[in-house]
Amino acid sequence: MLYIDPSYAQFAGDVSQRYNHIFMHELLLGYIRGMRSDWTKVIRDNTETVPFILRDAEIPAAAGSVFITEPLQASTLQEELTPTYDVFEPNKSSLMERGLDRIFGDVSKGIQESEHMLKLGTNIVGIGEIILQGEKAVMRAPKAGGDYVLTLFSKAEIIKRFESKSLWYKVALGFLGVTGVVIFSYAIRKLYKTWQDNIQREQETQRILEARRQNRDGNEAGDGNVQECVICLTNPREVIVLNCGHICLCADCAGVLPSPRKCPICRADIARIIPTFNA
Repeated sequence: MLYIDPSYAQFAGDVSQRYNHIFMHELLLGYIRGMRSDWTKVIRDNTETVPFILRDAEIPAAAGSVFITEPLQASTLQEELTPTYDVFEPNKSSLMERGLDRIFGDVSKGIQESEHMLKLGTNIVGIGEIILQGEKAVMRAPKAGGDYVLTLFSKAEIIKRFESKSLWYKVALGFLGVTGVVIFSYAIRKLYKTWQDNIQREQETQRILEARRQNRDGNEAGDGNVQECVICLTNPREVIVLNCGHICLCADCAGVLPSPRKCPICRADIARIIPTFNA
């Protein structure tokens, strides 16, 4: 645990704080999405910082001082500043003015101004990258992208907060991992099924073509009783659709059925197609 050295005034002279945040806003009552509601108009939001040093009270200043030159880059510090001023100044307009504002525009309730400071002598914990600039040790945000923390919390509280954040990251990572595995498994299953369907279609096409050659060789004289394909109405019916058992397609039309394949007669799903052989 380090503290801000009150004896160090090289940068700021004789001042009582090293980090000052002033926030002023106006509280208004107006229409938001067609409904009367309170809203805030920022008038002033100003942050001023002065470089300061941290040192261990039990170590001599010359040996254990760390310079903080850019405190605005640190996380959480602004939310932990000590409030030193917080005043609400109500609107002093007349009743008629407030009535007109209510009818024609937003009604000002008043102005609130607050000030928060990081005072000298405050105990503070710093987590960051320490580099040498000349003869000074300077703490800054890590270039590798780690956290840069200046906080009034104790070491135990910081560890607890990081562990809580780490737990949420682990839960989110686990959820994303499971989701990724499910999506990947589904994609692999779809690809495998598509590959199987393509192999099955190729095998069916080969069987159908072989059956067509055999049927044409056995019917060179022609047959006036041959039934036409229900789709093209030109070629003879050459295949059996399973599982419904309809004989309604020629080989050409069977080979170009869109997925998912359905029987053109009963609209049942087609499990496979087998050729017919005419005696």
